[in-house]
Amino acid sequence: MSISQDWWDAWWEEDYSWEGLAEKPWLGWYVDAAWIEGQPFEPVPEDERVESVEYRRATLQDYWRRAQIETRLSDKDFFAEWIPDDEDGNPEDEALSFTIMHLPPEMKTGLKTAKSNPRSISGRLNRVLRAELKRTIKTVKSEEPYYTERPDHRMQWQGAIILDLDLISHVKRDEVDEFVPVSIRAENAAFLGKANFELAEFFGHLSFERAAFFGHSSFARAIFNGQADFEDVVFGAPANFKGAKLRQYTSFRGTKFLEDVDFRSVEFYSHVNFSNVVFKGYAAFRSVIFAGDAGFEHASFSSITDFDYATFSEAAYFNDAAFDGNTFFNRGSFCKSANFEGGAFSGPARFDEAVFLSDTIFSGNSALVLSEERAGSKQAAQCYFRMASFDNAIFMGAARFDNRDFHSAASFDGAKFYREAEFHGSSLHRGILFTQTTFDLALTPEKRTPDAIPKDALERLYKAAMLGTSEDEKQDLETWAKQRFAEIAKRDDAIKPETDPARSRYFERVEEGFRTLKHAMEDRRNRGQEARFFQLELRARRERRDEKFVPKWERIFSDVYKWTSNFGTSVGRPLLCLLLLTVIGFPFLYLLMGAGFTHWPTAAEFGDAMGYSFARIMPFGPWEDPKPCSMTGRMLAEIVQPDCPPVQGLADLHYRGGTPFWLRFWGSVQSFSALVLVFLSGLAIRRRFQIN
Repeated sequence: MSISQDWWDAWWEEDYSWEGLAEKPWLGWYVDAAWIEGQPFEPVPEDERVESVEYRRATLQDYWRRAQIETRLSDKDFFAEWIPDDEDGNPEDEALSFTIMHLPPEMKTGLKTAKSNPRSISGRLNRVLRAELKRTIKTVKSEEPYYTERPDHRMQWQGAIILDLDLISHVKRDEVDEFVPVSIRAENAAFLGKANFELAEFFGHLSFERAAFFGHSSFARAIFNGQADFEDVVFGAPANFKGAKLRQYTSFRGTKFLEDVDFRSVEFYSHVNFSNVVFKGYAAFRSVIFAGDAGFEHASFSSITDFDYATFSEAAYFNDAAFDGNTFFNRGSFCKSANFEGGAFSGPARFDEAVFLSDTIFSGNSALVLSEERAGSKQAAQCYFRMASFDNAIFMGAARFDNRDFHSAASFDGAKFYREAEFHGSSLHRGILFTQTTFDLALTPEKRTPDAIPKDALERLYKAAMLGTSEDEKQDLETWAKQRFAEIAKRDDAIKPETDPARSRYFERVEEGFRTLKHAMEDRRNRGQEARFFQLELRARRERRDEKFVPKWERIFSDVYKWTSNFGTSVGRPLLCLLLLTVIGFPFLYLLMGAGFTHWPTAAEFGDAMGYSFARIMPFGPWEDPKPCSMTGRMLAEIVQPDCPPVQGLADLHYRGGTPFWLRFWGSVQSFSALVLVFLSGLAIRRRFQIN
């Protein structure tokens, strides 16, 4: 894909003619103010100036004058002139002169230059390139200036127009080891052909700001020891950074990748900035390690985006990013917060088996700000998932999907939520099912341990955490995992003391999250899932210990509700409770009222009590009142029969007539509890079989 004319207009505006170079400083260097053309030329570093000599600050014109002397090129071979036309098409008085490094392929008028015919100029260009690389290799090896700010020993390639550049071919193998030392400053530079920086080792502050790569570019397996700036760069052809190591802050802010880009297995040791980057082609970030913060705010991905097996050791920011093609974060590992707030996924998005150790934010953002390329797109007003999969994903922190639209069936099969899951204000497609999703782990904070994380994911997180750490400071995997989860536990509100308001607020958020999902299932008449989230909602409410909102009596009734029916979801448990109370519980109570603890009840006495118990819940059928002379019958009789034999126990009081109050009371309690238990069982049946 071609680079726009706007880039060339900006390049001309900067003025990299010979006269323009005189206005651009060469930082940290000075030149003898009395120097005249033809005399020996030697720039002086700032800290080596002599008091007896008057100096002026060096410019890029001085830098390239030194390059001409080193290459022993004549003015004819080193410079090219162009006489611009005025508005009427007549030649102007003054001609513009360019070094062969800054000569563009064509002038503003469209006139072709020698650089448009590589054969006529490539020999001289290669001669300059070899001299530049030889000098930087010598400087890096002998003086190691790349950790100091000044003087600036970098190759000053600002505004340079390079044809083909193959780093390895321009150096002698005996001059370097495996990697080629490079220290370069190349703002506004243009690489018209291939730019091959494979196996380069960059020192100092590397700057390619506003540069343009017209052909294939490769930084594969390169090492960046200092800060690397690729801001506002245009890559017009495929770019390759595979296996590179970037050890300091790196910025690609505002850069445009107009074709495919390969960042597979790259290691970012520090913070990296991809905000407002445009990826027009396939963006490959598979197995990348981000040891520092990774910022992709407002990035635009137009084609396939592959972050499979990527590891984020610090925070990951994808706020307001736009994913137009297939997006893959399968088995991605996020050690700290992952923020996708406001992101639009117009293609399938897969996060299968991803691990999120901290908070995950997929919330929609009504104030979505889009890049200029996407301002008129269909996604401008919405944040949504067209198709999403989080199968077997692990959310160890809060998972927020608020105000997010799911336009088709999303899958959370096998996913585990260890903290609150929030879908407030979201539009859930009817095909979304949570039948195989685990939510109750949010109620058991003690299960948030390293054992809950797949071993391969834990190893990737460990590798990212240890990136750049010296051997003396490195920890083993087990020690690091325990320390990391101990840090998480310190900030975990769920395990704080019951008297701490933060604990109550945590379970309040969990409760509200389940309530939202309950209402969503209620709207689609899914009684089973509705009952499930209702159960989880009540369980979360039980964990709150603030008497102001959840008094003790409510927790007691909630416990009874749980034991007797599992919060209205069990069909058999209420019937089992009813059977136990009818056969054992109340019969023994009635016997106790009649006999006390004076003797062990006989089978006949227990049978009479059981018959009376069944009659309390089933007034129909073969259940008759106890015989008048039985122990229970004596308590029920209005007048004790004179011919009844004496009985042991409390009947010695003769029950002189009238049913005891407490027998009436407990009989009524039994009848009422039977109605409640039958109702709870029927409620579970209704939910189980979707009966409206």
